Amino acid sequence: EQLINGYRNLIIIQHNQAFSSLYANNAQRRVVAGQRVVAGQLIADLGIDSNTQPLLYFEIRCGNKTLAPLEYLPH
Repeated sequence: EQLINGYRNLIIIQHNQAFSSLYANNAQRRVVAGQRVVAGQLIADLGIDSNTQPLLYFEIRCGNKTLAPLEYLPH
């Protein structure tokens, strides 16, 4: 387990020069830095909180700006 900026087992996927997605509080990462990933690929095991409930922190970012994810995810 690794903490980065308070996030446990942080994964950042760079989609293009502008957009990235951030996944944190994972139980275990399944990818390594620099690895290419494809849609649908398992990148981590879901973490749990202190009440044993599933826990995931997720962001969509454009540069340094956090965006509303529902506007960018397929419905």
